[in-house]
Amino acid sequence: MKKAWQIVLLVCSLVLLTVALPEVHAWEDGCSRPRVSVSGTVVDEADFREYLKGQYPHRSWESLWQEIRATVLEELRENSPQVDFVEDGSGCDYSFSYALSLIAAGEDIEVAGVLEGEYTAVFMSSKLVQNNACGFPGSVLGVSVVRDDPDVFRTIERNIDRYGSLKDRILEYERTHRVPPRGPVMEFALGKPYVSPKLDEREMDIRVRVRNCRGEPVFDRYHGQVVIFPRRTERGELHPTKGFPQDFVVTENLVLLEITGEEGGSVTYTLKEGLEPGFDLFQAKTCGIDMVRIQDVLPPVPIAGVTLEVEPEEVYIAPGASTALEVRLFQVTPDGAHVPLGGEVVTIEANGLVDGSLKPQGEVRTDTEGKVLLMYQAGVQEEGVEVIARYQPREYPDAVEERTSVALVEEPAVLAGNGRYHRGPVLQGSKRERSHRMWER
Repeated sequence: MKKAWQIVLLVCSLVLLTVALPEVHAWEDGCSRPRVSVSGTVVDEADFREYLKGQYPHRSWESLWQEIRATVLEELRENSPQVDFVEDGSGCDYSFSYALSLIAAGEDIEVAGVLEGEYTAVFMSSKLVQNNACGFPGSVLGVSVVRDDPDVFRTIERNIDRYGSLKDRILEYERTHRVPPRGPVMEFALGKPYVSPKLDEREMDIRVRVRNCRGEPVFDRYHGQVVIFPRRTERGELHPTKGFPQDFVVTENLVLLEITGEEGGSVTYTLKEGLEPGFDLFQAKTCGIDMVRIQDVLPPVPIAGVTLEVEPEEVYIAPGASTALEVRLFQVTPDGAHVPLGGEVVTIEANGLVDGSLKPQGEVRTDTEGKVLLMYQAGVQEEGVEVIARYQPREYPDAVEERTSVALVEEPAVLAGNGRYHRGPVLQGSKRERSHRMWER
């Protein structure tokens, strides 16, 4: 029986501890402690000094004023030990300000036809205000007034006690007013695997959401959470996504989104330059009560590139003979995969023709495998042909170009190392390398 009661007591203790933990650790789990700047003033200081001199005849005003300020800080810290109170602190989240003066208190007494107070009391008014953060005007979280106690130190204690827990006031305020947030963190999601120089693949939507240090989404219907992006990046441009429910401002250099709903905000990335595969990395910025957060937009925008190949079947042939050449157009994905680009226009040109021909020339469309087949018919009055293939995506500033050559030789056929017969000397290296060397001879 005794052991059973011990188990019951242990279970009850664990339950109570579990209930108490959120209160004790309310500012943990990645959240910064609130910082409150404390400042005070005295109204009609000469009268106030004279009053305190009557109560503390052996104390100087300087020592009394120092004790008054220290007492305010001590009471605040005892009231809310999980809040950092700093006298006349800068860069704080909140401000606690107070004013001391004298007031007539008690019953009204008529003296020589004039109503006077029954006694003189210390008047103390104070207020807790959220500081102006992220462009939002400060909000008042609480006001306290004590006006009937002749003792200045009891007045201070009673004034601060009337707030209850300042920590709880701040916590509740931040839970119900999520903009601006404490400890903001941005989350990004890309709308597609990559962008590319192709006209219909240049744009990508990027979704952004902001969460506070407790993991709660941050937005406000009336004054949204602002996220700032650059207008231009290393290889692209950003603009607010058309039709997305958000407020925004666009300047010459910046895109400012105001997140007004749980769906977050969205910008559209447009690729503007470059044909090589890679990634475009840039940053975004948002503001919180306690910090300005600058983050890399991760993952960075993946960019697929374009590559072009031109390869002759034979790099040297006899005058009057013919050979085929193959043009291949690929998209190179960010992970290095080569995807044929079918249906794209490639421009074919030829240098060195005299009485031979290269067909087709001009603008030629690639087949479904991203290829174009060319045929070179050699003449007898030329040294060969240089073939130039060029691809420029529609409405795009950059182009990729590739060249290769076929040379004409009169030398007799010899046996190559691979067992095939070729005309002229056998050259080492790839077809492309051999063709370039022959054209340069």
